[in-house]
Parts: sequence; C-alpha cells; structure tokens
Amino acid sequence: MPFVKDDIELLLQEMNAEEFAAEQISKAADQYATAVENIMIDIDDLDPTACPPDRRIIYEDREAWVYDHGKICELVFVKTE
Repeated sequence: MPFVKDDIELLLQEMNAEEFAAEQISKAADQYATAVENIMIDIDDLDPTACPPDRRIIYEDREAWVYDHGKICELVFVKTE
C-alpha cells in the first residue's frame, strides 16, 4: 500500500516530536551537569583536619563527605582536582 500525503505528514510530525524530545533531554542533561558543578566545593576551601567528615565516599576526582549529626546528616560534594 503506497504512502499517502497524510501518512507522510504524520511521519514528519513524529520525527519533529522525536527531535524536540532529544533536544529537551540534551538541554536537561546540560543543566544537570551545570547544577552539579555549582554545588561542588573545592577541597582547597575546606579543612578536613579541623572538621573531618564522619564518612568519605571517594569516586575518581570527586568525593562526598558525610557529616552525621544524629537524626540529621549533611552531605557535602567535594572536588579534589
């Protein structure tokens, strides 16, 4: 069965919707990466000797420092390089 004009228009609409979704995902990923970068603290700005974390989770060039205050914990993201 050959394509008719309506089928081609529907395919074009679907392609445009997929391209739009891909662009939105890409933008969201960029915004997330920027947000993560903005909340990370440089290790040179901290003094782990004066105020050591209760736990350090190390991953490549980043760490997560956990300060346990009983019922409340603080999580600090640290850039080590």
